[in-house]
Amino acid sequence: MKVFTKFLKEPVPNSNLYIAQMPLDDFPDALQRQVPRPDLILSCYGKVKHEGSSLWMGRPPTMTPLHRDPSANMFVQLAGKKLVRLFPPDVGEKIFQTVKSRIGTGGDMSGRLRGKEMMLGREKEELEKEVWGRYNSEFGGVQASLDRGSGLFIPQGWWHSVKGVGNSGVNASVNWWFRFTPKNTPGDNSSKNAVAGPDTAQTQPELYFKGWEEVQNRAWRQDYLSKRANSLKIRARNIPLQVRNL
Repeated sequence: MKVFTKFLKEPVPNSNLYIAQMPLDDFPDALQRQVPRPDLILSCYGKVKHEGSSLWMGRPPTMTPLHRDPSANMFVQLAGKKLVRLFPPDVGEKIFQTVKSRIGTGGDMSGRLRGKEMMLGREKEELEKEVWGRYNSEFGGVQASLDRGSGLFIPQGWWHSVKGVGNSGVNASVNWWFRFTPKNTPGDNSSKNAVAGPDTAQTQPELYFKGWEEVQNRAWRQDYLSKRANSLKIRARNIPLQVRNL
């Protein structure tokens, strides 16, 4: 971290430095308290297993290649702006296999979240070309634009690539990985209404709308995570008051 701080104060021309996937558990307690686990995850599900969290920080441009996480992912932008391209499991698999066949056996092509080896080399270059260069809407993916205060829920198994954009300043994000044992919809104890966990591959990635008042955001997030809403803005405006006051 000292090296990174020095780099921010005295940047080296034509170079970049990116802190990628740095575990929050490695930070002092005082710093960890500044980025607590999201309450919306803990409040919406009965049993939640926290499987790790990471800091991502650097000067743009930065890029994390296409990959999939083994757990559901709550991603929050702290500073700067990032673009995230996401693909359903079957679509992402096709893109990944296309790159795999192109580069042969080189690289770890499992697609699972990995370490520094996925940030370098031909695999990274080819995935960047496929996702950001040759990409078109027919792939069936979606793109999210995140700035400071915005967040994105990425379901387990969804493929995604993340790009830090902008001309200057620090670009920073933090994320948490979770596995869920869902509880029933609030106010209903029947097993037929048990909630399907958001780590299912069919769940859609959704944005946290930072322009809304907090009570609207909390209601929207509760509605999405517990009911898997589709028309989210409309549904969030009509959630009963007792659900809003969680």
